[in-house]
Amino acid sequence: MTKRNTAKFFGPALMLGFIVFLTPLSSGLAQDRPAAVSTVSLVENADRTASTYGRQHPGIAVAVFLGTESSVTSDQIKTILTREFVQAGVDDPITFFFDQNDVAGTGVAYYYAGYVDGPFNLKDARPQAIKTAEDYIFRKSRNLLSYSASGQ
Repeated sequence: MTKRNTAKFFGPALMLGFIVFLTPLSSGLAQDRPAAVSTVSLVENADRTASTYGRQHPGIAVAVFLGTESSVTSDQIKTILTREFVQAGVDDPITFFFDQNDVAGTGVAYYYAGYVDGPFNLKDARPQAIKTAEDYIFRKSRNLLSYSASGQ
């Protein structure tokens, strides 16, 4: 290849390489991207399961109703809400129950000793977790929480 032909070939090839490099690939790769792997398991009815568990065990039971269009993973929800409860002063277990909902948005509800807060959308779930933690700690400090073996 002559010097002149080399310049004609490599100039446009180099430019094409930069264009390909700078072009966002997200739209084409979105379908090929592997789904996020979760370490949580789903239950048939998170609401009922969390409610029963919350009446039987100390701590806060969290029901998460996963929406069909949520970009937040179940592990992210669990991590963030656990952090909110712990930072608010809850030192009892935080137990999560997940189910797959048939609506677009994800919802969250909190249960303990027969009390329920929610459901809330994800936007409101964090500030409400803090409020639930404060209520839980207050009731616990006044011995207002009782648990039953049957969950009734």
